[in-house]
Amino acid sequence: MFSGTDNSVPPAKNIDASATFNGCKTAHYQLDGILRRSFVSSANGGTTTTTGSGDLSLKVLADGRSGTCHQDFSLTVAPDGITATGSICGVDATAALK
Repeated sequence: MFSGTDNSVPPAKNIDASATFNGCKTAHYQLDGILRRSFVSSANGGTTTTTGSGDLSLKVLADGRSGTCHQDFSLTVAPDGITATGSICGVDATAALK
């Protein structure tokens, strides 16, 4: 989870963040990979778009089972509706809105 406050003047309209996971472990799992998120807002149109990309792998430490998750999506929220494209872990983003 990313959190924070934008204290810039004027406020920033765009955020670009990425996180790299290198052998992050709990007692049961290990997570590796990279996630990237971008947020773009339009002050005069009331439109916000977020995009995401990256690949994660998860491993169960007890028995070695593992899997991967690829993300490549775009979500736009506008006064006239919400649109989504791409996929998140094999799920079609457009179908997820229905």
